[in-house]
Amino acid sequence: MKSIAEGSTAAVDGRLRVNDQIIEVDDISLHGKDNQQAVEILKQTGAVVRLRVARHVRHRLSRPQTPVGKQRDVVS
Repeated sequence: MKSIAEGSTAAVDGRLRVNDQIIEVDDISLHGKDNQQAVEILKQTGAVVRLRVARHVRHRLSRPQTPVGKQRDVVS
């Protein structure tokens, strides 16, 4: 998903994010479909649509990382 239109249902709902990948629409897989085919499938949905979305999750580190080139002393 490249963008979410301001004021759209998706924007108001708040669950979809830029860079999410829609992988299924109303139980129809988008695997192997190009963008134009995916858009056509989305256009055929009704007032309620069920999406399955993939999202890349960034893992947060539990402690700050030392910048490259700097060292810090570790005392045990």
